Amino acid sequence: MSEEDQKLNAGRKTAEVAGDIFKGGARNASRFDIKFNTSRSTAVSIIDNAAKTAKGKPKAWIRYDRPHAGADFNHINVDRVTSKRFHGIKKAPNHVPISAGHMQAVQTVSHVLDGINKVAVPVAIILDTVAIGSSVAQDVKNGSTRNTVTTAATVAGGWGGGIGGATAGASIGTAILPGIGTLIGGLIGGIFGGVGGSVGANVAVNAVADEANYDVEERECEDCGETFKAHVYNGEKDLKKCENCR
Repeated sequence: MSEEDQKLNAGRKTAEVAGDIFKGGARNASRFDIKFNTSRSTAVSIIDNAAKTAKGKPKAWIRYDRPHAGADFNHINVDRVTSKRFHGIKKAPNHVPISAGHMQAVQTVSHVLDGINKVAVPVAIILDTVAIGSSVAQDVKNGSTRNTVTTAATVAGGWGGGIGGATAGASIGTAILPGIGTLIGGLIGGIFGGVGGSVGANVAVNAVADEANYDVEERECEDCGETFKAHVYNGEKDLKKCENCR
């Protein structure tokens, strides 16, 4: 593999892995919104965009409330209909007391998660564009198409794995701690799912491509006459000698 191809491969793989990590937050970004200080008592609201009010607006699933009339302590308010219909919680507790430290931790973590939500999708798309762009450049240089096809499949696998992993992670997080646990579980599951889906797709596509000798040519070594394979897509289009004679 030429030095230029090594650099293009390294750039593409870095963009793919980084993109898979941000894909982990994509499901959270599309499904949930986090709002702060929506009223005097409410410090943090987690909005589930799948649940709608009678007017068709997304509903607040979980609220972290400060003390107020009728509940003079920090507590969690849970929309039980949303919990049962969309999260499988049949009897969600309500007005659950929490400490001041718990409330502070929720606000800190929520700001971090909200920041991830805001950048996850656009950054993932930018990184996918970089990865595919590197593959196109490599294919143009080598007179091949395999890098672009493989990267496109890898990107698709990352999105599919990220969404699937996020869904599974969110379910686990909900079982542990509905709301914040849902978002954290979705993020972690999405990252692992995105990376796993991307790697799986890459391995599968390359296995099929190798079997079909896609952008791979069998040549006769000009020194020893032995038959060898030149991987055109990896910068070996001008290779004339087998590995033993180079």
